[in-house]
Amino acid sequence: MMIAFAFYFFQVASHFGYAVAVTDIDKDGYDDLLVGAPVFLERRIGGKLQEVGQVYVYMQKPTKIFGRDYQILSGNYIYGHFGASITPLGDLDLDGYNDVAIGSPFGGKYGGGCVYIYKGEKSGLSTTPSQILDNPLSTPSKFGFTLRGGKDIDGNGYPDLIVGAFGADTVYVYRAQPVVTLHTSVTFSPDTLNPGVKACSLGSKDVSCFDVIICVQTSGKSLPKTLNLSADIQLDSQKSRFLRRTLFIDSSTSSKAMSITVNDKSVPVCSNVKAYLKDESEFKDKLSPIVVSVNFSLAVQPTNVLPPVIYGNTFLQEQIHILLDCGEDNICIPNLHLTANWSKEPLVIGVDNLAQINFHAENIGEGAYEAELHIWLPPGAHYMQVLSEMKEKIICAPRKANDTELVICELGNPMKQRAVIPAALQLTISNLEESGNSISFPMQIKSRNSHNSSSPVVWVHLDIIVRMSLDLRGSIHPAEVILPLPNWELKEDSNKPTDRGEIVTQIYELHNGGPGTVHVQLVIQSPEYYDGEIFLYPFSLMIDDNMKCSPLPSINSLQLMLPTAPPASKADSHRMNRREVARDGQRLVMAENENQTHTEDSPHRKVPILLASTDFWM
Repeated sequence: MMIAFAFYFFQVASHFGYAVAVTDIDKDGYDDLLVGAPVFLERRIGGKLQEVGQVYVYMQKPTKIFGRDYQILSGNYIYGHFGASITPLGDLDLDGYNDVAIGSPFGGKYGGGCVYIYKGEKSGLSTTPSQILDNPLSTPSKFGFTLRGGKDIDGNGYPDLIVGAFGADTVYVYRAQPVVTLHTSVTFSPDTLNPGVKACSLGSKDVSCFDVIICVQTSGKSLPKTLNLSADIQLDSQKSRFLRRTLFIDSSTSSKAMSITVNDKSVPVCSNVKAYLKDESEFKDKLSPIVVSVNFSLAVQPTNVLPPVIYGNTFLQEQIHILLDCGEDNICIPNLHLTANWSKEPLVIGVDNLAQINFHAENIGEGAYEAELHIWLPPGAHYMQVLSEMKEKIICAPRKANDTELVICELGNPMKQRAVIPAALQLTISNLEESGNSISFPMQIKSRNSHNSSSPVVWVHLDIIVRMSLDLRGSIHPAEVILPLPNWELKEDSNKPTDRGEIVTQIYELHNGGPGTVHVQLVIQSPEYYDGEIFLYPFSLMIDDNMKCSPLPSINSLQLMLPTAPPASKADSHRMNRREVARDGQRLVMAENENQTHTEDSPHRKVPILLASTDFWM
């Protein structure tokens, strides 16, 4: 005997060749080879080697015995000995390709064993099993230790399978069920829905209706004379249940279960059910097709007969379109145009502005379905109302889209050919302090059409100005100082302010009567020296929290003792107390600068200095 071909394996002790089977899987007239390696170690998640077992499928080619390419099937259970047994089954489902059973005697639940059924295909075996037979016993029995298939034991025309359970001294016979091949179709009459043709009655109103026609034909071996099928029909199945546009006329629901009885004469059996289209005012989507889905299944068969199983098209989807006023191709191509104008009066910071945008929407093409005007408002702008003199009311509603206020106005469904819609959009605009010199926002017409669905974008530009009324007020105490001071003597070693001179308090108040806010700069100049000597000595400085002085003068460089509160005259007392109450709880900032120190340029100086205490208020 000559060796025609030798198979070599790279993993030692994998038991490659423990089980071998031969069958023509792809029905090309050449036998194919299956080789089991039940203790093969496979590297899985985490890089760990796990004993799962493998089966290698070698497909024979017409030009040479076996190619170098092969298919690998791996087990699912550690130590399951996948590939310990292999047997050809023949063509179980009558699809023209031979099927295979592979045993895993230590796999399955609790390690009791299981058997995998793989369907044959043109390219080899299916990568996933079509069926898994589990150990029928509650204890480990090495179910699947031996297999034998390809023989029709009960004479029903289908090959059966024998499974050995070595650990239980038991053999199990699995009879193949008859296979019913379904040939199905779904059609409609009429094939399009015309909302204008209302040929059916629903209560007191006429509706547009159509027939759903379902046809079924069966084929197979050893089938019963009659088969009862169930057909679950869903209308407009791609829409949510509350948005479906078609309903069955006898129940006003979108789903129905239908029974179909088929005989063994291989003649198509057809059944039809009537449905209707809702009124156009009840839905918006007229463009997308209405998808009708049908799911077939076998009804309950008599228990004394081995029931068949279905193979073939058990789930169907077909679609019907709503007739549109779009010519012979039923495809609408709109031509949308938008223009807008607005007042050139600028927006004012600090007030609630009313802006009116006059727009003109037009369609010079075919119908635009679910046509809408989209306005993306800038920060501070809010929708108020829409004004129109047309008979058909325009409905606008604001929405939030990515932190932006989007206003959507419905223009028609459809917005018909040569339709012209003039209207005015009124907005309130405020909080413009950080908006710069102008604001801009886009407007655009959009539709659901698949072609030419939107208009060019129109930009609205609104200028911004500031209007305000500034008022600067001030007071000084004492209002007049006469030098030299009567009955006064300089005490150079004292840090009391009154021993150095007269305290002069200056108060400045800046008022903004609005309406806008503005960043202003107040410049105050004060004579610090006179005739080479200190005249106004910067003693203290108090400012409001929202003010900032720059650059700061040298404050109290002689480090004189600060009074608890600046002196105030009786005339100013009420005003000062009132402002202090208003500022209760606020922090007053006192700026000090020690970079400038007192020098002894005039050691015999006897003239008092004026101690300037300054307050700034906004």
